Amino acid sequence: MQPDPIAPPPPPSPPSTTRPVREGTPFLHVAAGAGIWYLVIIASPVARALNKRTGWDDVVPALVDGGILFVVTTTVTWLILLRRRLKAWTLIPFTVPIYIAVAIVIGLITSPG
Repeated sequence: MQPDPIAPPPPPSPPSTTRPVREGTPFLHVAAGAGIWYLVIIASPVARALNKRTGWDDVVPALVDGGILFVVTTTVTWLILLRRRLKAWTLIPFTVPIYIAVAIVIGLITSPG
């Protein structure tokens, strides 16, 4: 038996019930952009410790402070960019004012008196 050359088209698929994918910047891209400034914050005390041949007393607080800044800045930047997609390398200068604002807020919160 030969197939019918003029077959009816297949029935249309039912409408999708899934939500569309957001167009925001991926979290890992934002983390990479903020990670550059984390490395910059860490580089200064490490260079000072190596240059003066003193202990690593300044490095550990810089790691902790920089880590807190990194996590908060990455989260805030990602929340800002949920609806906008930026390229990975444009995130580096984009995170500078956010890093500074987060550092000032954290400094005001943690400062005594």
